[in-house]
Amino acid sequence: MHASNGRVMLWTVLVSTLLLTISTGGAEAQGVRDNRGTEFILTFTENFQRDRNPPRLFITTQSATTDVTITLPATGYTTTVTATNGQVTDVALDRTAVELRGSQKSDKAIHVTSDEEIVIYGVFAELASSDAYLALPTDVLGTEYFAACATVRRSWAEEGFTDLPSEFGVVGVYDGTTVTINPTQAVTFGGSSYPAGQDFTVSLDRFETLQVQSTEDLTGSRITSSHPVSVLSGNLFTVVGNNQQGSGDHIVEMIPPVDTWGKEFVTAPLAKRTAGDIFRIVAARDNTQVTVTGRTPRNLNAGEFWEFEADSNEYLHVTSDEPVLLAQYSKTASADNTDTDPFLLIIPPVAQFEADYTFSTIDLLVTGTSTTHHVNLVIQSADIAGLLFDGQPLPGSTVWHPVPGTNYEATDLTISAGTHTASHASPIATFGLFSYGYTLLEAYGYPGGLRLAQISAPCTTTQTVTNDRVDNDCDGRVDEELLDGIDNDGDGLIDEDLASVCGATDVVFVIDRSSSIGMSNFNLAKEFVAEALQCFNDRGVQVGIGYILYDCVPEKIISLGTYTSDNAVLPGIILNQMQYGGRKRTYLAIRYMKDTSDFRNGAARAAVILTNGVQTTGDQVAEADLARTAGIELYSVAIGRSNFVDSIALDDIAGSATNVFDTSDPCALANRILDDLSCT
Repeated sequence: MHASNGRVMLWTVLVSTLLLTISTGGAEAQGVRDNRGTEFILTFTENFQRDRNPPRLFITTQSATTDVTITLPATGYTTTVTATNGQVTDVALDRTAVELRGSQKSDKAIHVTSDEEIVIYGVFAELASSDAYLALPTDVLGTEYFAACATVRRSWAEEGFTDLPSEFGVVGVYDGTTVTINPTQAVTFGGSSYPAGQDFTVSLDRFETLQVQSTEDLTGSRITSSHPVSVLSGNLFTVVGNNQQGSGDHIVEMIPPVDTWGKEFVTAPLAKRTAGDIFRIVAARDNTQVTVTGRTPRNLNAGEFWEFEADSNEYLHVTSDEPVLLAQYSKTASADNTDTDPFLLIIPPVAQFEADYTFSTIDLLVTGTSTTHHVNLVIQSADIAGLLFDGQPLPGSTVWHPVPGTNYEATDLTISAGTHTASHASPIATFGLFSYGYTLLEAYGYPGGLRLAQISAPCTTTQTVTNDRVDNDCDGRVDEELLDGIDNDGDGLIDEDLASVCGATDVVFVIDRSSSIGMSNFNLAKEFVAEALQCFNDRGVQVGIGYILYDCVPEKIISLGTYTSDNAVLPGIILNQMQYGGRKRTYLAIRYMKDTSDFRNGAARAAVILTNGVQTTGDQVAEADLARTAGIELYSVAIGRSNFVDSIALDDIAGSATNVFDTSDPCALANRILDDLSCT
């Protein structure tokens, strides 16, 4: 970034880590409270103008594609771009139209709308002063916030500053919004001075903005409003840790509203660091009792914060009796001579963890050094076995560290650049994921997404709606039950707050590639399987997938436990297989599937046999009966030349004519499997 003597050390453009949280259970309806949405109203807090680089929006989506419209009300500029699943759409913005400057009111909003839900990151890559934030959609915004900043860096003469300010910004979402600010430090706003602790009000219409700055630390400043608003906070530039000696950074995060804050957190140290990390806990209510592993408990009043350091081998459990905000800060590179720099990371409470994440890393561009990418994972010990990263179990060499006083364990992984997924076989096995990366004097870090249920707001019990991100039973947890007649969360109630009505499901596809099928029909069968996977995904259900091809002998292409249906690499593997020809032995393929498929304990089991049914040797019906006796439900799909399909044999393989399908409608098969076996 920038050395303590003020000399620019390098030129860095921070690109970003794009994180797309995908909800298990496929909740696509409006109103689901998480970081995905179809409307965002954003801005950028002030940064150095060293090279006058434009702020950018990085956009991605779970949908195949969706149109996204970006409007800058200050200038009237509008553009429409296409966001694509698995890709990042990068939109450069007019800096003068979107960057807050000074401590004053302005009109620097960014309005983003889309046809389908999207995820957005705001990226501000200035010369050696870069950071980014996870954007929150308008349907999860609130009316009460507290700022999270960092200690001000003093005696840094640049661009007219001597002491570099902390800052927070507010964006109006509705006309006629009264914003009340109670700063923790004396501030000057719009030419008027206000002492610490004194309320002042600002009226904001839709798309109007304000920024408050101070040469003291504004952490704990309270922002309330008569209608929901967007709030961002951080520092124009600061040095974190190491007695504020060394390289620094612009830091910013979009702050979640108080009604989504929590009372229990777990933390993990940042990989590669040896000098530890800094944490801050901000209280929203008076007389908040806070306990942190290995430390004397503290009592905090509203707006007060507790800053402490944690060693690079410390895993912490944080609890409170009132809602709090927890922030983790990466220290300056000078603290331990690591190729990195400061960033600010909001840690979601465990009640806001997800069960499924998708994210894509993009290298930081720095001459002469490489970037390393990492994830921290935090999960309950009993759930580790069901955790998949990029569709596969974690390596056996993965080292898990217990979090004292909890049932949680944590680990960090060094990962390659590019797109990754993390998920769990059970929709109620939630876990925390934090993605970050380092390079020389540069770093980034964000939560991998989060739920934004109103777990700290007054609660009234409601009828459960699957995966609705609502605390239906008012126990401070969200979507923690399966529809299975079992008290999954141990609260004495059954099926009262449902994450999913679909249980774990494993499906093995078995395709006939013998000469009797023909090349065109073999290709049609592969396309059918690939489309069936998308049908599972459209239902929002992660299905474990196995894939076997056979002629005279079967060949396993994909083993169960390797990929789930939503993994982006699966269609390519399925479609790229070749037909070898030769005689067929369907009976042997069914036996091989039954004997070698490693179905998960407790998962619904299904196999789909794609063939013409014609068999000259062996007893395929007997083998199919044995598979059913082993608990595997069989389905058959007719492929082959129209005058060479034995429909009676296909009925016998499937056990019933209702389990026989043609290739015209892959979703009919996918929906039948889910409705028969796992979704009630």
